[in-house]
Amino acid sequence: MSQRTYRAHGYAALAQALDAWRQLPRHELIALVGLPPSTSVVQVEGEAITLDLAASWANPKHDAVRIHGVAYGPSHWQTERMEESATVSLGGEGKA
Repeated sequence: MSQRTYRAHGYAALAQALDAWRQLPRHELIALVGLPPSTSVVQVEGEAITLDLAASWANPKHDAVRIHGVAYGPSHWQTERMEESATVSLGGEGKA
């Protein structure tokens, strides 16, 4: 499998994990703010990809949560590191 293919599969896994966190109930997402990153390992095309996800406040008003995800590939492409973020508006449900 080419390096480009590994990257595409890794990015797809990262995007899926970010979307799962975006779909969490707002109170569960708020509870994740400030915690250490959540780490999971997923198998993609026979390769283990490590995903780290963390949540933080997106702004000082605490009316949005920023979800930051990082995907690391297996050892033979360990220099590959993909990062992506998503922001979820809380619509007034945040904590001041």
